[in-house]
Formats: sequence, C-alpha cells, structure tokens
Amino acid sequence: MVNWRRFVLLAFIALALPATTSAQAAEDTRPAATTIYGDTGLWFVPTAEILPHRAWSASAYRVEYDREQGFTDIGHFLATVGVGVGDRAEVFGSVRLVTRIDRDIRPLFTANESVGGLVQDYPFVNSGWIGNEFGDIYLGAKINLLSEHRQHPVALAVRPMVKLPSGDEEQGAGTGKAHFQIDVIVSKDVRELVELTGSAGYLLRGDPSNIDLSNSFTWGVGAGFPTRGPIRLFTEIHGEVHADDRRFASAFVDARMMAWLLEQVPGMGFEVLGGRLMVFRPRVTTSVDDVSRALELFEGLTERVPRVVPSLFPGVPPRPDRRTERPRP
Repeated sequence: MVNWRRFVLLAFIALALPATTSAQAAEDTRPAATTIYGDTGLWFVPTAEILPHRAWSASAYRVEYDREQGFTDIGHFLATVGVGVGDRAEVFGSVRLVTRIDRDIRPLFTANESVGGLVQDYPFVNSGWIGNEFGDIYLGAKINLLSEHRQHPVALAVRPMVKLPSGDEEQGAGTGKAHFQIDVIVSKDVRELVELTGSAGYLLRGDPSNIDLSNSFTWGVGAGFPTRGPIRLFTEIHGEVHADDRRFASAFVDARMMAWLLEQVPGMGFEVLGGRLMVFRPRVTTSVDDVSRALELFEGLTERVPRVVPSLFPGVPPRPDRRTERPRP
C-alpha cells in the first residue's frame, strides 16, 4: 500500500539567519529552507546538507494532510528550530503547537475498510471534530557524511528522528506512544542552479494498547531552484509503503474482522446490531464441543477488538484488563 501525498510546487522566500563565525564561512554558505521537522531541506523532503557550525534556523508552518480513512482532514500549526554542530551535524526539533482533526464520514466508522476505519497515526479520534489540541514533538539529528563544500561529488547524510508522544491520545491528538524513524538522504547542487534530493527510510510506530499500527518504508524526491537568491521554488513528491502487517489499526469490527470470523467457522453469519454481535447458524446444537468452540471464537474476537472500540460504541461493555483482573473468591 502506498500513501501518496500532495504534489507541491510552491514559492518559498528564504529568510537566511546565518550565524557564521568568519568571512570564509559566509562565502561557503547559500540560502536554504527547512522541512516541517526543522532540518535543512525543501518542505517535507530533506536535503543532505546541514547548517554551518553554530548557525541556526527557525520557521513556522501551517501543514495539512488528507486521509482516505474517514475522509479525515488533519491540520497542524507548528514551529521548528535547527542548530549546526561542528560542521558535521545539525540538531533540530518541531513542535506541533496546535493539532486539529476533522473526520467527515457519517457514521464515524463503517464496515467499508477503504474509508471507514481508523486513521493510522490518530487511531483514537472518536468524534467529527477534536478541536484545537497540543500535538506531538519531533526531535532529531542529521549527520552529514559527505558534503559538496568538502569537494565530494554529492552530499550524503543519515537522519535519525523520534516523535515524543506529547499529544493527548484521549482527545485523539496522538497515539500516546513514541515513533522512531531513520532516513538516508542524498542531494546534489547541479551547476549552482537546481538542488536535487532524495531520501529513503524506515518508520517504526509505537503501538498503543491493543492497537497494532503498521510500520512503514518512507521515501521522497524533490528539487529546489534556484539555489541562490531570496526567492526559491521547489517541487517534491513523497509517501510511504506500509510494512506487511495483517493487524493494521483499521482491522476492528469491519470487513477484515468479518473475514476473520468467517474463516473460523464456515457457514455461520455475523452482524453488528445495537452494540452487540449477532451470530447466525443454520443448525443449533448444545454439544460440549460446539459450546467450547463458540467460547474460543468469542474470546479470540474480543482479543482482536481494540480498546478504543467501547468508547466509540456506547452499547459495547468495556473489556476487562487481564493484567489487573483478579480471580473471584
């Protein structure tokens, strides 16, 4: 599965804030922009170059994503900062000061797995509008291995990054778990006119309680031009390919859950009605084997229903926590 994000062609006014320590350092620098995470790059796609030692950057963004699940619109107002360290690395951070999520589908969740399930990075959204909530914080470092200003043919960097779960999962503004990502980036300034860049990496998502989020291979390519001057145009395309994970977060009471049920007991039918799971069978028996099999089936079903489901469907009783459940006297 590939998630395509918007193709971008924007004009960016580069506000350079160099804090170089010598005239020679100033001659070796050129205007640059920041990504939404705070490191040097285009907008979403980073470049392999970094800030000079002790130079810093700051930016503010309004970012918006559209997700097919729930016809969901996700918006962030965020601020970023980056600092060059030793001419070999830059550390950076991004704070999502405001996170706003609007889920348009009605009812909020349906059996259509294409549009009716949970949103990957915001599985706890259980209303049409969550309001203005404080979001997650991203911190990272970009380590420059090769650089054109050191006479290498291309720039090469590695970028590890972590998401700190500062967003309130009860309001739907986060997952409550940390995410980890690492990218390899290659970029090149072509004839001092166009900067080409590409990145590939892996995103490891922390799983909330009883919800299995899919990890992803991430990628992006882009170009910025001209590379010198106060006005810069850039174009980019990027996305992610979900790792193979059959227990993706959208698999609650939907088509995937129904498929699991039908695989277990052929010939039986199931329907969710009034907060209850109705079971249909051509012939009813009371044998010990049939009763035992039914109990095993429903136990397997409850183990696969995420804890968020009872909060979405008031008629569904909350699941007991097996870790704290005590035997009855």
